[in-house]
Amino acid sequence: MLKYIVEKLYPNYYQNKYNVYVFDLDNTITNKHTGGHYQKGTYKRFITDEMLFGVKDVFKKIKESNGMIYINSRGIASNVYNFLSDTGLFPFITGVYAANYDGKKYSHNGVVTEFKLEHNRWPEIKSIYLNKIVQKEGVSKDNIYYFDDTKANIYYAKHMGFDNSYIVNSNKFPDTSDKYNLVNILQTLLK
Repeated sequence: MLKYIVEKLYPNYYQNKYNVYVFDLDNTITNKHTGGHYQKGTYKRFITDEMLFGVKDVFKKIKESNGMIYINSRGIASNVYNFLSDTGLFPFITGVYAANYDGKKYSHNGVVTEFKLEHNRWPEIKSIYLNKIVQKEGVSKDNIYYFDDTKANIYYAKHMGFDNSYIVNSNKFPDTSDKYNLVNILQTLLK
């Protein structure tokens, strides 16, 4: 409904808008789950060199096309930030939405958190975060490309109108040429 109203009032509003790529962290960008409690300096336990190279290459292409990159993770915000910094991925990232230990809202260095790690509504919460990204970037849901290894998160996002949502699993399919590996999916989308 909002998109309809905006299009009626401002017919060119959604034209020439960039795409926003939103990624879960564990088993999507990483080849192994961090458990949400990543310790600084241990990233090689969670992502292969091949996968990291592939992710960096794809992130560069996204940025070159004026796309935005967000992380939408159930991991603890400070740990997600440390992982992205340790791997050299953070400079590509526009923002991070993640979990915390106390359920309070925090925002620092582009990292936003307002839900507890133990919360049982993560498919809904991840869609709440997707809507916050839509509002922040001023794009339609059609410009959001969302990637997550958890089927429930993808199904909920699609139910909420995020049709460009993809199930990936870089843990079970670590070969970057596999159809469920993030790098392969993104290389296909960016052609």
